[in-house]
Amino acid sequence: MVEIDELVITACRKQLPKVSGNLSDPRVSFIFTDGIEFVKNTEQEYDVIIVDSSDPKGPAEQLFEVEFYQHLKNALKDDGILVCQSQSPLFQPNITRRIFNSFQNLLLMLMFIIHLFLPIQADSGVLPLAQNLLLQLAMSPFLT
Repeated sequence: MVEIDELVITACRKQLPKVSGNLSDPRVSFIFTDGIEFVKNTEQEYDVIIVDSSDPKGPAEQLFEVEFYQHLKNALKDDGILVCQSQSPLFQPNITRRIFNSFQNLLLMLMFIIHLFLPIQADSGVLPLAQNLLLQLAMSPFLT
């Protein structure tokens, strides 16, 4: 797990033990660094990458740019799977559309979209799940 701030993990373990999952599992390892910089130097190493980013504001805007998605794609093995938070299609349709367009431009095959309600937040979000294959992207009708 790549996390820019070690205090986030410490606080989650202490304050949110049920929500944060089992961060003490010996199979979980942490790399405390900037995720954007980390994936720039990683190639074909991961089977699955899950990006649970903050909102696209300030420094986190880079986590929603096509360059970041290109680095994520490069970090995946040929048949790897990428899952990214993509905001709410109801409240931030432009951000959601931009993410899906980025996937299409990178020739990531969109496998399916998960639209879910998050009770700890005031709105819902979508998680595009893509496979790193050079196939035509199957777009969701609401994004065209």
